[in-house]
Amino acid sequence: MVLETMRGLPKSCIFAFYNPTKKKVYLSYARNSIKRIASIMSDLRDGTFSNTEMCEDYLELELIVLETSSNKNSLDSQAVFRLHMDYWQNYVEKLGLSYYGKRSVYVQYKPRLTHGFDYEGKKVVFVNLVTKRNDSFIVGVFNKTPDAKEFVSTYLDSQGSYILPVYSYNDLTKGFMKFERSRLVSRMNVRS
Repeated sequence: MVLETMRGLPKSCIFAFYNPTKKKVYLSYARNSIKRIASIMSDLRDGTFSNTEMCEDYLELELIVLETSSNKNSLDSQAVFRLHMDYWQNYVEKLGLSYYGKRSVYVQYKPRLTHGFDYEGKKVVFVNLVTKRNDSFIVGVFNKTPDAKEFVSTYLDSQGSYILPVYSYNDLTKGFMKFERSRLVSRMNVRS
């Protein structure tokens, strides 16, 4: 494994250490990717990483950045990365690769359609992803229920994992997300 791989890493990312000989992978995500990956690489080199088989395979491992986020301090990046980790784990399994250790269990989400009003007061349909604890976040805003249902059926595979992209890119969703971010920023500025 070459340390030059560390140059140019994004602040936040989902990454994998991949052994092409054994067809094994270790998946993880980090908000501070350089610090996290450097720590793992140091532990692997020193033989102190929690997975001893990975320590033994240290020289055969390749670092692969699977997905990035340019904003380390994004309030939803951890939640989004957890959701996307589920996607990447399913993708790895579809490729027939195995894991170093056990597959991690990340938060599972189910889609829920709710009706409400957008930032302009118009009736809309929200597509939310909801956990068993009823935590949720909005991934799409649509004018009509059939459009929302089509979005869910398009981006939900047969095993219940979401296919990227997770957020709808229609104008209504973009406008709603921009409005929500500006509200959040103004609330944060009031507190400081």
